[in-house]
Amino acid sequence: SAAQAGDNTAKYSDALERLSTELSTQDDPSAAISEVLQDTRDMSAAMATLRAKLDDSQKQINVLREEVLKARRESLQDALTGLANRRAFDQQMAVCLAAAQMAPAAETGTAQRAACLVTSDIDHFKRINDTFGHGFGDQVLRAVSQVIKACTPGDSMAARLGGEEFAILLPEVDLEDARKMAEKIRMTVAKARIRRHDTQEAIASVTLSLGVTLYRIGEDAREFIDRADRALYASKAGGRDRVTVMAA
Repeated sequence: SAAQAGDNTAKYSDALERLSTELSTQDDPSAAISEVLQDTRDMSAAMATLRAKLDDSQKQINVLREEVLKARRESLQDALTGLANRRAFDQQMAVCLAAAQMAPAAETGTAQRAACLVTSDIDHFKRINDTFGHGFGDQVLRAVSQVIKACTPGDSMAARLGGEEFAILLPEVDLEDARKMAEKIRMTVAKARIRRHDTQEAIASVTLSLGVTLYRIGEDAREFIDRADRALYASKAGGRDRVTVMAA
């Protein structure tokens, strides 16, 4: 369309130059003036057509942009809970650790506010599924996710890593603040009562086991996650429904 409009403009320019010459040599310029007016109308019509096509293209671009953004959001979001998924968590972990590596390290190899990681697991989740069905299990996952999301600071990321396992990545948070947040999540979930949608029956309380750790400068993401998981396993081994802190 742009090339065609350019051709029309060139022809119009040539016509104006030719008609200008004719006007200077004719006693009665009315015919030439009429031709100029017609060429001007044709040129205006061509530009109007181009504008309409460009407007339509812009609308299509806007629609495609929204579809791409939606697809990108969905690719990074857990469909059941609305939390970030494992892919988004891994991406954010890489960004967070790169930033932490830039911070000055203490002699112990840790930065007091480098980053903290909280991992959590719903206690006896298989028993919940077996007793009440997978539909209710999904309801429990969504309810726990709402609590985690509500307790997570805005600059942090809460993610569902898979199954009943969750993680919260906390940049520039010290270990004590991370522990307090984990304890708040644990207590909120333990106090809640989730009702079945079909019978409105309130089941016994759902509980979480959580592990908390602080990033050590120089380690990779796998080491960081493994230490948080060891803290989580310690909570489960210690009786569940508790928070375990593992600084190193």
